[in-house]
Amino acid sequence: LVCARMALDYLWSVGESLWRRPQNELLRFFLNHNVAPYLRSPIQRHDFDAKFQVGVAHVHFEHLDIDEHKVNAKLRHVLPYALRDGVVHGVSIAIPWGDLYDGEVVVDIDDVQLTLCTAAPPPPPPATA
Repeated sequence: LVCARMALDYLWSVGESLWRRPQNELLRFFLNHNVAPYLRSPIQRHDFDAKFQVGVAHVHFEHLDIDEHKVNAKLRHVLPYALRDGVVHGVSIAIPWGDLYDGEVVVDIDDVQLTLCTAAPPPPPPATA
């Protein structure tokens, strides 16, 4: 019975390690597609700490540099301010793998540092003749 338990534990650990890499790659793809467009560099595997439980992935980042050019391109017609620089010092995300369509993705953001300045007014639309 002890040998059978040890064999099952070994098989479980091998199976878990076989799934960990594809889960990490899928998670990195998801994050690069949804979060990285607003960062200065793409997210690499060593940039986050991921823990997988049944049905949920918990991800933690530290020190994400915000790309001010990309953010300003999105917000220039909405806000009279421009982002000069920005850093997010901590982000934790819980992703419900088991229910991606109906589950809730929970995002906790800690210590955001933004430097804003007044933005130049947008150029007037071209005159039509």
